[in-house]
Amino acid sequence: GSTGDPRHLPLMIQALYDPGSQSAAMSALIAAGEPAVAAVDKALSDPNLPRAVRLELPRTLSRIPADSSFSILAKHMENPDSHMRLRVYAALGRLRSALGRAPLPASELVPRIRREVLEACGNMRAWTQARPRFETMLLAEAFDVRERRAERRIMRLLEMSYPLKDVSLILTALADPDRRPDALEALDELLHPALRELIIPLLEDRSEPSSLPISEDVA
Repeated sequence: GSTGDPRHLPLMIQALYDPGSQSAAMSALIAAGEPAVAAVDKALSDPNLPRAVRLELPRTLSRIPADSSFSILAKHMENPDSHMRLRVYAALGRLRSALGRAPLPASELVPRIRREVLEACGNMRAWTQARPRFETMLLAEAFDVRERRAERRIMRLLEMSYPLKDVSLILTALADPDRRPDALEALDELLHPALRELIIPLLEDRSEPSSLPISEDVA
């Protein structure tokens, strides 16, 4: 009935702030369709909305297949929260596929991939230096999660330029130690040279960050 009625958008957004109604509110926003996009964008940028809820909103936008959803998500690609960027990239890849948008040229993807590679290298080097003095099981697990998320951010960004199915298959295989070498080989064959030289060394040399030929000066 009136669950997705755009006239109820203020109530839907208000419900996002209530832990008991957040899931229903997101479903209602999706049902409202494109008229809800601007309201979701505003909520996505509201620091008063719990981060856990904001992290779900890119997925909400990805289920409203409209160019406005894509444009709003693209605006959030520079979010300083790396976990939010992961959610945004994943949503953009799904939307690009759903909307049938043309692949992003590799040259336009390079600066975004470089940003993620540099951040990942910095985290890996910091952990390598800190590990001998400060390692605990909890810290090791936290850095492992951070490393895996960095890898996923890079792969989700690739969905902007490459077929969603191909990238998803490689991403799944990368998580399996037995299949990782084959996944890296497939990725090497898939990538444009400018992307390959940024991504493959990082994914191959995760245990030896000091050997990575990446610096802030990479053009």
